[in-house]
Amino acid sequence: MARGYGGGGRPNRRSSNSQPRKPQRGRSRSPNRSGGGGGGRQGRGTSKTNWKTELKPLLLTGAALAAAKFSNTLGQGGKDRSTQGVQGDFDLFLMAHSWAPSFCCTNTKKCKKEGMAGTTDLSPHGLWPAFAGARKGGRTYPQFCSQDSGSSKQDHSRQGHEWDKHGTCTTLNKMAYFGEETAVHEADPIMDARELLLDHAGVKPVPTIALVEAVGGGKKIAIMADKSCRLTEITTCWSKNTDNTVGEQVDCPQHVLGSSRNSAVKKGCMQLFLDAAGGCSKISNEMIQIMKQQTAR
Repeated sequence: MARGYGGGGRPNRRSSNSQPRKPQRGRSRSPNRSGGGGGGRQGRGTSKTNWKTELKPLLLTGAALAAAKFSNTLGQGGKDRSTQGVQGDFDLFLMAHSWAPSFCCTNTKKCKKEGMAGTTDLSPHGLWPAFAGARKGGRTYPQFCSQDSGSSKQDHSRQGHEWDKHGTCTTLNKMAYFGEETAVHEADPIMDARELLLDHAGVKPVPTIALVEAVGGGKKIAIMADKSCRLTEITTCWSKNTDNTVGEQVDCPQHVLGSSRNSAVKKGCMQLFLDAAGGCSKISNEMIQIMKQQTAR
């Protein structure tokens, strides 16, 4: 399965021959979203407010922030391939979705290898078993829980890596594991986010708070962006069913919200710039200052 999902069309919520989605994958949907403007479909925008009223409430403070800083969060482990964890021993799932154009701007070879070239959409990065809080050594996730039984050391694709490092820590087989990943990628909150981003890609920046609201608001998303507030990745969090499949969308743990996975909120990015397929934007310091002035009004 390639990371990309086509090159420019709007994502389909469900094809006619696909299996019905499990009801717990979605969430209750309000017919009207807050706010008005934004250039997308009605209700996608957000009223003009400032940093303190919009993003600051999403930040961790005090003891929670201190605990998050000392956690070994997913994506910060480098080349550590040691077996650390037991199959089935985890608390929830994290689902990371890359903004494909930004990924392709910085990872040209991988982009082509995974079939993401020409894609303007969120694309699955990985479905990761995780702990609700840091355990021994500050570790917040298990990894490489099995060195056999379907492991794919010679498979250097995204799927090969994700299965070896994360999939083996579930009790699912390989096909079921990636089936769960696809189901989350097509769940209502993620589809709402994908549609919102497509409304803005190549047109104008998307308000950060609008993306937060699209996936359920509150603490249900971590947003990663570069120093110029260009969107690179989002992370959502999901409960674990008794059979180790994915359950309902839940608030993300402190070690996710306080990490680099939430860099856009931590940096105060009121708006997120979106690269489009085939073009890697370079945002000047002058443009950043103009953006900050406009959003502060």
